[in-house]
Amino acid sequence: MRPKLNTGNRVAQVVDCPPSMAARILDGKALAAAVRASVKETVARLAARGVRPGLAVILAGDNPASAVYVRNKVRACEETGVRSEVHRYGGDVTERALLDRIAALNSDPAVHGILVQLPLPGRINARRVLEAVAPAKDIDGFHLENLGALVAGQPKFVPCTPAGVMRLIEHAGVTLAGTGREGRRPTRRIFKWFRSGEVPRPGGTWQACRARCRASLRAPLERCRPSSPPE
Repeated sequence: MRPKLNTGNRVAQVVDCPPSMAARILDGKALAAAVRASVKETVARLAARGVRPGLAVILAGDNPASAVYVRNKVRACEETGVRSEVHRYGGDVTERALLDRIAALNSDPAVHGILVQLPLPGRINARRVLEAVAPAKDIDGFHLENLGALVAGQPKFVPCTPAGVMRLIEHAGVTLAGTGREGRRPTRRIFKWFRSGEVPRPGGTWQACRARCRASLRAPLERCRPSSPPE
């Protein structure tokens, strides 16, 4: 087991990486452009049938990083033809106001996906807010129903970062197989991220890898158990 790496408010842990492994750069930008082009075509076909996908984003507080993330999401929607709406609230917003807004978005047929930008203001129960999003519109994959499906190896909506990691790994033709040194099978490096704050959770990338291996490779990841989130 290698030591943890300090990455600010996140912790990355490197597991079983042979020192002789050659480095390889994966071109995420090229893949992202291809994915967006494909999404744009799909959105155009849906629009021709009278259905335009709609994304609703809830942004509460004045976190600069959150503002950048939301701006990038809106830009991606514009590039692909997805309709987007951003519901902005100040840092003094009440939890009830957010829950009421989510309830309205859940029942809005023009909204197909809901994203609650984290972190939320400190006094708000983020888990309660995330659980208020209808699982069928929980495109971040944070609802317990979606997280449970992921852990069970039957993913529905998967958190976007691990989903992107898995897509990049597949695109690069990397096989997620082999669990350790016992059988002299291949080993690999797994980065497990933990977000500090109100909604700690085990590494989503690990869970996504585990679900994919269960479904297709039947390869256990016993050496890639998530460690405890930092306190």
